[in-house]
Amino acid sequence: MVFTTVAFPVGMFVGIVFWALYLHDKESMIPPGYEKYVPPMRNHMMHTVMMPFLLYEMASCRHEYPRPAWRGAAVTAAVELVYLAWLLFLGIVAGVWSYPILQVLPPLGKALFLATNMSVGVALYYVGWWMSGLRWGRKRTEEDEEEEEGEEGKEAERRKRAETKRREQRARQKGRKWY
Repeated sequence: MVFTTVAFPVGMFVGIVFWALYLHDKESMIPPGYEKYVPPMRNHMMHTVMMPFLLYEMASCRHEYPRPAWRGAAVTAAVELVYLAWLLFLGIVAGVWSYPILQVLPPLGKALFLATNMSVGVALYYVGWWMSGLRWGRKRTEEDEEEEEGEEGKEAERRKRAETKRREQRARQKGRKWY
């Protein structure tokens, strides 16, 4: 469950969001002068390398996703919420913003930025769920079987009532009691 609810969605989120913001406005993600001390290849080590490994893991190992799917999405949302709350705490209390873009955004902009990021993280959970289903199919659970048995039970009850009705009609035609 850790892979499906945390590792895959958060790992993909880190890579996708970092590089999208970096390509849009490099200074919004990396403070000026940062590259003097830290080589640019480090960005790939922190924000790119895990993505192919996550995709390989998804393709090579079957992972069970929580049923129903919203439970897993809720876990992903909770992890994202804790992370985003930590970012806000560091920025507001310590004055250290992990991402320079958060320094310049007004409060409403910060709220929209963080809500969008959380939505992307949860959407990536569903992308992983979908990809896993494409690769491995959906595993039947006891809940699925119970639901199907309930459907079969309803169908059997309908057939039984229809048969009883037919017997009653035949008995009336012959002038006898149907039971």
